[in-house]
Amino acid sequence: MKPIKLVMSAFGPFRGVVEVPFSELGSSGLFLINGDTGAGKTTIFDAISFALYGNASGENRTTDSFRSDYADEDEQTYVELTFLHRKKEYIVWRNPNYRRSKKRGSGTTEEKPNAILTMPDGSVIAGYAPVTEAVTDLLGIDWRQYKQISMIAQGEFLELLTADSNARGLIFRKVFGTQIYDSIQKKLKELSNKLKYQCEDIDKRILQFLDGISCSEGNVSKAAIDEWKKVKDINQAEKMMELLSVLLEEDRAEYHTKKKENEHLNIEMAKKAAEYTKAEQVNRLLANLKQAEEDYQKLTLTAEEMKREEERYALTEKALHIVKPAEDAYLRIKKEAANLAADIGKGKEEKVRLEEQLKLLLEEYRQKEAAQPRVSELTAQISRQRAELIKYDGVAEQEKQKAILEEKKQKLEKQIACLTGRKADLTKEQTEKQAEQDQYVNLDKDMVLCENQLYQTENTIKQLNKLLTDIRNLNTESDVLFRVQQDYQNAEAEYRYQNQEYLEMEARFFREQAGIMASNLEAGKPCPVCGSTEHPSKAAITGGAPSEEELKHAKAKLDKAHKAMAATGTKSENQRTKVGMLADALQENAAVLLEVDVSVPTSDVIELVIEIDKETAAGRDTGKTDADRNTGKMDADRNVEKTDADRNAENSLEKVSKRIADYADMARLKRSQITALQGELEQRKLQFLQDQKRRKQCFERLEEIKRTLLIFEETLTDHKEHLSRIMNELSQADGTLITLKKDLQYGTREEAENAIKAMEEERNKLQSEYTIAEAAYRKCELSLANVSAVLKENEKKYVLRRKEYNEAKEGFKQKLVQCGFAENDILEASADAERIKAGLKRYQSNRISEDDLAALRKSIDLYDKNRESLEEKIKQLKSDTKDQEEKDLEQIAKEQEALNYRKTECEEQSNRIYSRLKNNETIDKQVEEQKKEQEKVRRDYLTYSDLSKTANGELTGKSKIAFEQYVQAFYFDKVIHEANKRFYKMSNNQYALMRKEDPSNLRSPTGLELEVMDYYTGKPRSIKSLSGGESFKAALSLALGLSDVIQSFAGGIEVDAMFVDEGFGSLDSDSLEQAIETLNSLTMGNRLVGIISHVSELKDRIDKKILIEKSMEGSRLKLVT
Repeated sequence: MKPIKLVMSAFGPFRGVVEVPFSELGSSGLFLINGDTGAGKTTIFDAISFALYGNASGENRTTDSFRSDYADEDEQTYVELTFLHRKKEYIVWRNPNYRRSKKRGSGTTEEKPNAILTMPDGSVIAGYAPVTEAVTDLLGIDWRQYKQISMIAQGEFLELLTADSNARGLIFRKVFGTQIYDSIQKKLKELSNKLKYQCEDIDKRILQFLDGISCSEGNVSKAAIDEWKKVKDINQAEKMMELLSVLLEEDRAEYHTKKKENEHLNIEMAKKAAEYTKAEQVNRLLANLKQAEEDYQKLTLTAEEMKREEERYALTEKALHIVKPAEDAYLRIKKEAANLAADIGKGKEEKVRLEEQLKLLLEEYRQKEAAQPRVSELTAQISRQRAELIKYDGVAEQEKQKAILEEKKQKLEKQIACLTGRKADLTKEQTEKQAEQDQYVNLDKDMVLCENQLYQTENTIKQLNKLLTDIRNLNTESDVLFRVQQDYQNAEAEYRYQNQEYLEMEARFFREQAGIMASNLEAGKPCPVCGSTEHPSKAAITGGAPSEEELKHAKAKLDKAHKAMAATGTKSENQRTKVGMLADALQENAAVLLEVDVSVPTSDVIELVIEIDKETAAGRDTGKTDADRNTGKMDADRNVEKTDADRNAENSLEKVSKRIADYADMARLKRSQITALQGELEQRKLQFLQDQKRRKQCFERLEEIKRTLLIFEETLTDHKEHLSRIMNELSQADGTLITLKKDLQYGTREEAENAIKAMEEERNKLQSEYTIAEAAYRKCELSLANVSAVLKENEKKYVLRRKEYNEAKEGFKQKLVQCGFAENDILEASADAERIKAGLKRYQSNRISEDDLAALRKSIDLYDKNRESLEEKIKQLKSDTKDQEEKDLEQIAKEQEALNYRKTECEEQSNRIYSRLKNNETIDKQVEEQKKEQEKVRRDYLTYSDLSKTANGELTGKSKIAFEQYVQAFYFDKVIHEANKRFYKMSNNQYALMRKEDPSNLRSPTGLELEVMDYYTGKPRSIKSLSGGESFKAALSLALGLSDVIQSFAGGIEVDAMFVDEGFGSLDSDSLEQAIETLNSLTMGNRLVGIISHVSELKDRIDKKILIEKSMEGSRLKLVT
């Protein structure tokens, strides 16, 4: 990248627009930027850095201070850089965040940071972060790399020289991103300690398990076990395990013995239980026989009673089935005769009553008949009054008209009152609506503000979505990078193999040529190679050497492998650069959008992990044996198992991936927050739209109220005039009504009709009473005739029923005699009533219901059945208990109890042994498991402990240099190597920088100490012993060396311009000349080098100059070529 033109507007100490035409300084060579302190020399440096990457050139300056104090309020602050890259021209424009006056209204507004990159084809990339990403992608380096390669900033290049080892380590950590190796050290330390603690925990668990060993009191091992439990020595654990094995065997044998004894006792107890059961059964049968005989004896005592029950059953059956039907017929006929006698008595009484009632009704009928003339008189009066009703119609019509007028009057009065009320309501609503309308004065302004905020949230969401897309792209490109890096390692391994093969073939070829030449040597004649005339050890022809053609073929294979390695290396470097630029651009975007710390760029971490991959690959190749190379086992070498470095690199990349994943999570979280804010703004906008709608409705309602109030005023005037006219018509109607009512008997038609109605009611009442009296008399007369006829018919029936009654009575007595309840003499006419009554009583005492008769029969049958059952049971029991005697159950139970006690005691002993056995078996199993786990953990601990000690510089007898210091020392050696190319020359071949190492002191950390070798004395010196000028030369050389190393690790980038800021004031004229000569050497190959200094001597030594003059109106710039 080479700058062509820089334009600054209201930037730094400059007023207005200032242009720096770098193209006029030429395509290469030195130029000077000169001016007083504070004039703005470094500002040019800052403007280029800001245009490309959006950052200042120094760590102590920020972008929010770039706006010029001389800028007008409405003046724009920006920088525009035109530059060449790979022979193509680009233009980048960028402005910082600043405040300017509003274009409309008063006050100020914030100008957001923005950037535009114009490509050679005219296409444009816009946006602060997108432009930074595009520039990083284009140049192949990020801001930190660019700053170290092309901008040696004011005051910073002396820092690396004068810093102590710790400070220098922090510088290298920031420049080369070695933080990842410190993290590896700490992680290994953490893993080592964790595994150590795990080993200790396993020991504790083993001791805890062994402490639970159970042992019987009489066991010979109990004393040894109790003694160990007091001290719990882990070193005696194996001895305890041996004792535990002995205890387990003893307990298993004893448990087996107790188990057999318990089985024998179970058999004995089963036999005794069977004996008890059989004895209990015999005793129960004997008891049952005794009880059955007793029950049979009791049943025999009730035999006479059951015989009487049989006789009773025979009598009750006759009483129920023979006598009772005759009795029922006798009683039924008796009841019917009694009912007829009662009906005859009632009939006679009713006949007497009806005869008396008929006399009274006849008298009433004759009285009603005498009132019939009054009915005729009332009929004539009614006819006369009906003829005068028509006169009342005229009065009614006039009153109807008057009522209509009254109704109109009331309606108008209500309408007037209603309109007056509505007018008052509308006037009140008009006041309220006007107040509501006043609330919407700022509505349009708030709406515009809300829409602007919505636009900003939508823009932020788009940027966050792009950030998430960039994260996905970075992950994809990272995957491609690892595949390309693997291809490079494979190609590199192939090249080394072919190179080794070629070198060995070449050596054999040349040895063979020496043998051929030696065969032609003659004694006393000089050797054409060394000139010696003596040839004591001539080279011999070995045989089996390659031919020249085979050597050429091997060289061709070597060249092909080298070309493949170079191609994959270029592809790998390009891909790595692409991933680095994507990562840094991603972090810059994250810094702006997510406000995260980007002090350690992701690209630096990725670069160092890839460098580890390279060194690991080299280490793998170095570790191959000659036998592997000679037998061509390249595929096996390319697929060797992962080394610790591989795993460390993967762990580092996992952390990078974690960081990127965190960015993604943060972006999604912020997007969700912004989306939520967007939703709130949408709701607010919707509310504003609703308010606008309500404002419109309010305005329309106000206009409607005005129109309605005007209509109300006109309507009220019309209603009041109409009311006045109706009042006049009502007065005329009253006069007419007085005239019409003067000749009428009644005041109203209703009164006349009521009078007619009263006369009609009186007439109808008289007529109705006459009709009712006549009907009652005729009805009573008919009832008397009916009652007389029924009475005569009942008297005839009673005579017949009396005859049937006597016959049924005789039949009933015959059944009593027939069934034995009475004697024959009761059938005689002169039979004694007491004898009849006694027979009837005997019958009634034996008369029961059907259910009671069935129950009696069932009782008799049950008796017979029980007797037969007992006889059969006694017979069977006597058979079952033949020759049997009662057993002594108590004695058998005592024998059972003794056996049960022995069994319980045996089981308790067995359970104690089993519990102890299971406890000890569990302990044995748990301890064995812990020992297996301990073996694995201890193996891992030894591995990670060695790794941790190595990485943290804690190995006994080794240098105390940690992993990060080792990596930093690697970079430091390369920086010193490049720095000495210039420092040695600038110091007239007197000095060379060197990294201080003290192999005799293994107690303190080493690796980053710097000293200087004085070739005049041949001894190393402290860097602090250099003079001011010598220190500047050393610092400049070191800074330039650092730039070269960073550029070399950046992978083939093109930076065609460099700036060196200050530091030349401490040099004498010769040293200044040497420094200029050194810097001038940097311009070789079309490079432009700018020196930023206020030293006046440089003006005479450097032709091309940019002179900056400081003034009260702002700094001014002048170009001298």
